Amino acid sequence: MADKRRYYSYKQEKRNGGRGLASTVLASVSIILFLGLLAACSALKGKAGPWAGAVGFSGMLIALAGVVMGLLSFHDRQRSYGFSKAGTIIGGIMVAVWFLLFCRGLAA
Repeated sequence: MADKRRYYSYKQEKRNGGRGLASTVLASVSIILFLGLLAACSALKGKAGPWAGAVGFSGMLIALAGVVMGLLSFHDRQRSYGFSKAGTIIGGIMVAVWFLLFCRGLAA
């Protein structure tokens, strides 16, 4: 009876958090807005109206919200941080792209 060994595992299943997934979705929406706006402005040969600026500013705010949501999602316990990392990095890149595009528009 003494030879019977028991093995215990304390590894818990890590699930994706909701805020990390939301961060990735917001970053993806920002990329889609950027590509759509790029296509629309190319089709209009640079003659887009003020609506293009409004869409661009909205895309920058969406990307910024994705970065904030991604950073907040790192506080979740027992979660997989894959979506959090992806959303934060992609959102940060999109904030930089939108900001550079905004500065380019002011310089013109």
